[in-house]
Amino acid sequence: MRKGISPIVAVVLLIAIAVIAAVGLYFWTAGIATKQPTPNAPVSITAVPLGGGKVLIANLGSSPINGSALLSTSGNISCPDIPAGEQALCNVTNLGTAGDVVIYGSSVGSVIVQGSTIDATAGQGGGGPGGGCTVTEDPEATCDDGLDNDCDGDTDCDDSDCAAGPPCGAPATIASSLNAPYGLTIDSTYVYWTERGSGVIRKVAKGSSCDGAGCTTLASGLSDPIWLAVDGTSVYWTEVGGNVVRKVAKDGSCVGAGCTTLASGLSSPAWISVDDASVYWGELSNVIRKVEKDGSCVGAGCTTLVSGGATPRGITIDDTYVYWTEDANVVRKVAKDGSCVGAGCTTLASGLSEPGSIAVDDTHAYWTERSSNTLRKVAKDGSCVGGGCTTLASGLGGPRWLAIDTTSVYWCEIDANQLVRTVGKDGSCIGVGCTTLADGLAAPAGIAVDDNYVYWAEVGAGAVKKIAK
Repeated sequence: MRKGISPIVAVVLLIAIAVIAAVGLYFWTAGIATKQPTPNAPVSITAVPLGGGKVLIANLGSSPINGSALLSTSGNISCPDIPAGEQALCNVTNLGTAGDVVIYGSSVGSVIVQGSTIDATAGQGGGGPGGGCTVTEDPEATCDDGLDNDCDGDTDCDDSDCAAGPPCGAPATIASSLNAPYGLTIDSTYVYWTERGSGVIRKVAKGSSCDGAGCTTLASGLSDPIWLAVDGTSVYWTEVGGNVVRKVAKDGSCVGAGCTTLASGLSSPAWISVDDASVYWGELSNVIRKVEKDGSCVGAGCTTLVSGGATPRGITIDDTYVYWTEDANVVRKVAKDGSCVGAGCTTLASGLSEPGSIAVDDTHAYWTERSSNTLRKVAKDGSCVGGGCTTLASGLGGPRWLAIDTTSVYWCEIDANQLVRTVGKDGSCIGVGCTTLADGLAAPAGIAVDDNYVYWAEVGAGAVKKIAK
């Protein structure tokens, strides 16, 4: 009589099968960073490409790894000693079969290794079961996506493949075939600019690129749009030829008079700023005016904040004041809800030499001086005269446009050396002693910065470019 399997044996077999399945599932799904091999014990990980390549070995253990003790079954690994908590890039050669191993790490996670002989599962460049990195480019060509595309352990500008090219060692062009791009600004997602030659306003995503009409056109049929500003919902600009201030939704489009006109009957409006309630601009008729963002006005019917002085050459705002540079070689301010005439305005700096672009932070006003080739600052509640103002940079080549972040000032130079430079807000530099971010440019104009990049328009190249800070 035939006997069946006893209940005890059946239970044992079922438990064994479950354990084997669980172990297999772990090695299929577990990421490299979660594996904790014990010293001198093999661990299953993904092989590097057949033939060889680079591997990043990270020692996350508490004892040093002896590089000469790391072996593969048929290939050769050359690796230095790796102290606890550090990592090293090692070379693997003569890797003939998929079963040969070494240890593979990535920018997102690495294994703890203190073993001698390590076994590997089949895979390609870390992309197989248990792998932590998949080679998508070799050499790495995409240098601003935050990914280790060639799996060599280095990301973006830290990778030697990227160091000499854009956006690391050279500017990246994010918009080309443009017609005299001039004013430029940014928000968290897009770069916006005016094109004086074609009368349009366009945008492109910061991490993308476009060519001419392939860029997103927000407004067209304009008459010499020059400067622009953005808020959470709209783009605002001045038109020197049309003597108007207009706006369009960031995700909209308009043509000429079909754009929303906030102010008309002006006299060559140029620089522009916006806050939560109003739009502010300067005119070549020696006035600074404002209008509510949902309002409209004509000429003198607009609210006049400043009159009776010289031509304003740059304006900016903070929560309380409007600040500007003036052809009278001064920097001045007025309360947003106030007004002043000429010398009756609060003068922060005088005795300057062709001050132009201006920016402010919580404590200081910063400006360029084209004739004296300097970059200077003064406390917002202080005053200074000429060389008595704090000079951050001198010996420059026609500094014009500038932008600031929390630590530094950035500017364009447009004379003999057409370039973009930077200096710390509390630093000082002279000419080539200033940090040059980009040179050999063709008439750089509007400039803006975010946490990672400097952006500018390049009139002569018909382009908008960026470079890592």
